Amino acid sequence: RGCSERCLCLLLQPVAATRSPIGDIIEHRLPPDIPVDIIYGDKDWMSPAHGVEVVKRMKAAGRENVEIHVLPNAGHYPFICHPRRC
Repeated sequence: RGCSERCLCLLLQPVAATRSPIGDIIEHRLPPDIPVDIIYGDKDWMSPAHGVEVVKRMKAAGRENVEIHVLPNAGHYPFICHPRRC
């Protein structure tokens, strides 16, 4: 993990703890007309496997406006380390 990722984890820990899995929210509570892009870094501490499964289920249910992207050489915050690629 890069230094910026460690710093952000420490800074955001008090306010950014997940309360429920994001996949469940995207899959079941988000209106179907809102496009979804799930973005992981290939060096992310979270595995993109759950996101892949969420996207598969949503597409199987007929939703076409959902995609998953895994960015090379990026950690958990690819939008900060590589903003032009996100």
